[in-house]
Amino acid sequence: MPSFLKRFKFRHLLPVMLVLAAMVWIAGNRPGQNKSKEEDQIIINAIKFRELLSLIHTDYIDKTDTDSLADAALTTLIEELDPHSVYIPKKEVFEGTTQLESQFEGIGAEFQFIEDTIWVSALTEDSPSEKAGLQIGDKILKVNRIPISGVNISHQEITSLVRGPKGSQCMLEILRKGEKGKITVPVVRDKIRSKSLDYAGFAENGVGYIKCSRFTQNTGAEMREALIELLSRGMKSLVLDLRDNQGGYVSAAVKVADEFLAENQLIVFTEGRNPEHNSRTLAGAAGLFESGNLVVLINENTASAAEIVTGALQDNDRALVVGRRSFGKGLVQAPITLTDGSVVRLTISRYFSPSGRCIQKGYQRRKRQAYFKETESRPAMAVRDTMKLKGRPFFRTRLGRKVPGGGGIIPDIALSRDSILQDEKVNRRVDKPVLYSFLLRYFNDHKSELKKLGIQGFADGFEFNDKTNRELLTHLQNYGTEMPEGEFIKMKPALNQYMKAGLARCIWPEEGFFRVMQNQDREMKRALSLAPKSKKTLEHLAALKNKEFKNSD
Repeated sequence: MPSFLKRFKFRHLLPVMLVLAAMVWIAGNRPGQNKSKEEDQIIINAIKFRELLSLIHTDYIDKTDTDSLADAALTTLIEELDPHSVYIPKKEVFEGTTQLESQFEGIGAEFQFIEDTIWVSALTEDSPSEKAGLQIGDKILKVNRIPISGVNISHQEITSLVRGPKGSQCMLEILRKGEKGKITVPVVRDKIRSKSLDYAGFAENGVGYIKCSRFTQNTGAEMREALIELLSRGMKSLVLDLRDNQGGYVSAAVKVADEFLAENQLIVFTEGRNPEHNSRTLAGAAGLFESGNLVVLINENTASAAEIVTGALQDNDRALVVGRRSFGKGLVQAPITLTDGSVVRLTISRYFSPSGRCIQKGYQRRKRQAYFKETESRPAMAVRDTMKLKGRPFFRTRLGRKVPGGGGIIPDIALSRDSILQDEKVNRRVDKPVLYSFLLRYFNDHKSELKKLGIQGFADGFEFNDKTNRELLTHLQNYGTEMPEGEFIKMKPALNQYMKAGLARCIWPEEGFFRVMQNQDREMKRALSLAPKSKKTLEHLAALKNKEFKNSD
């Protein structure tokens, strides 16, 4: 027998021997030995998977990367479970975890890819970048002499270049509008606090407004600081804006809900197949705003941990919930690190609001894309959407109000989709980075004259002229957006409002953006108007508890 054939047979014989050895081991560990048939099958399948990888490595016609194959197989395996369980390869773990970090060491700047150039799009207040004189609109050419513009580079690679130990120096080579030649900006890295509250301040007449975009490690502390500041200035009513908040740490959501609930009121409970994952979480004794008027503003992108807060406040009749039906994520994932550093975020339980609602919407396996895009098919008129209640179970709030379960949280008062940043025509037709690239260029050309207007002058009086809008249409058409002039004219108000809010953020990061939104965002204005009478509205809804459940605006 030729030697190569002997080697071939041996290579194939080895996996078979492993399978036989496993079967012998299993035979000695039957159910009577505390081993179930399911556990036996897991061992056989694991060996089968190893056997297949070995065969591909040794005998497949082309050389392959078995690590990539294993990652692909594990990704597909996890996708068989539910839309929220996910496998994260080792190389992607860093990017996933940093999104929820509340503190890291770096320079405190955000970047935007425009064509093949990296632009500074935002600066963290009092950050190393701001102290070093970096400006929004600067184009970054190099980081520590390493070119980053005009090259194929990922956001993760840029992040790894600018982040580093506190006290270390990061040398940026930039181009700036109005300056001749390249400028070198030395930035000394420091600890950067990533804020999860986009804005906390007063709207009018003692009504506070807090916009929370995500739940990070530090959200509870940020919320407490914001409440202390607003209460010290006489706040009587509050709007908590959770629109587009897609969740984060459940522990942070619990801390936020606790600030509004009395001691021992139920916030959330979970149930899993493994009793170890069952839990009940009650409010503590030191909430800062347990009795004032409270409105929670939600939309179809309010999900997960944000729905825990909303459900807790609605079921305890603590807040008037305003907006549109939330996303509907009631599954709890636990991050589990595997031996090679990769991570599985595995669904281990369902969470339930205090009344007993599980707000998870329906899903079909292998149809993740359809599941996450379901919100796009909801009607713009929220009342039509929220009245689809046939067949859904109903539960009772603390005061006896009827609330439906399953498919997201239905608001007490439904609003149609009016937010300028959620205009469906804009979302479908315009690539936001392309729009933002125009905005940054406009900011670079006009920032001096815009700053002279002041925050309120800009919010009340600034408008884009016809010349700018013609340039915008040309820009969109040049960068692949199919935009006939007639359609552009119809969309112009929404596009202009989006850009105006973006300009305000560039000039006056928090306060200016809020002032523009307060003038333009009808959802926000409605929530602010309801806040001073939210308690009376809840009492009125409770008085109707024996009547048919109905949302109204």
